[in-house]
Amino acid sequence: MIEIKPIIASQTFALRIEILREGVASNYQFDADDAISSFHLGAFEGIDCIGIATFIKQAQPDVKANVSYQLRGMAVAVAYQKKGVGNKLINASYMLLKEKNTDLLWCNAREVAVEFYKKNGFKIYGDSFDIPNIGKHYKMYKHLKTNN
Repeated sequence: MIEIKPIIASQTFALRIEILREGVASNYQFDADDAISSFHLGAFEGIDCIGIATFIKQAQPDVKANVSYQLRGMAVAVAYQKKGVGNKLINASYMLLKEKNTDLLWCNAREVAVEFYKKNGFKIYGDSFDIPNIGKHYKMYKHLKTNN
């Protein structure tokens, strides 16, 4: 059974490097990793961390919201991809984001992850853009309050 629980930033690093940086240990730490308003979730099977997600309080200037969080560094171990782990991480975040009175959750989604985010209620806005050494991305967002 997969359990989702809070973790600290350093517990995200191994999967960030392995999955998001393809084994190259560069640019895997985020400036706001240790900010008081940031939080991290881990998906565990037993003692093994098989998925991660980081949530950073960050305004998105293109979408109006009072409180916005950016989803960053979401990764699932290869053997567990397409098995619902990412969905569990996203769904677990909603309660925590609600406690923080969050209106908007947004991310810079890799091209290969766009369909995953769409299935989780996110919408694309704007044109694609390239992040050097990582690839094509799309800005995506989801309003978390029904009045938006």
